[in-house]
Amino acid sequence: MRKVVILVTEVVLPIAVAIILAAVFRTVYVSEDGCNFLWLWIVVGFPFGITKMGHFLVPVRHDLASTIGIWFLNVMFAGLIGGVVLVWRVIKGIVRCLIA
Repeated sequence: MRKVVILVTEVVLPIAVAIILAAVFRTVYVSEDGCNFLWLWIVVGFPFGITKMGHFLVPVRHDLASTIGIWFLNVMFAGLIGGVVLVWRVIKGIVRCLIA
């Protein structure tokens, strides 16, 4: 029973969240030329990376364009970090399920 709980919470649930995000934000990373895998990585990894970011770049005394650019950079960094975190969580969940 414990293996099933570990499998569902640490493997199936993160993959399901990633698939749902990929389906919802499909227009962001798919164009007529094909799939842009970097944008797919950022879109899918964002919710996993935003919690792992230790520091945000905070725009202080900037104009609107700089503020939007800095927040966009935060989102991109969170997505890149989150893609790695997603892969790490799934691998860790599979290993824990095999060991338990």
